[in-house]
Amino acid sequence: MPFPDRYTLNVLLTTLLFAVTLVMVYVARVVIVIFAFSILFAYLINPIVRFLQRHSPFFGLTAKMK
Repeated sequence: MPFPDRYTLNVLLTTLLFAVTLVMVYVARVVIVIFAFSILFAYLINPIVRFLQRHSPFFGLTAKMK
């Protein structure tokens, strides 16, 4: 039996992959938080945008020009 058997290599590679993923998330945490807040903000202002699009005199003109 060779020293690093298949099970040991699988456990080590899985642990290494998990650790690398955690490090990548930790490094990109600011970008991930900004992205999450931007999605939340877009969902929050969506009703206001739809209301303004329905009641804007310019929105109908641009739709008819196409």
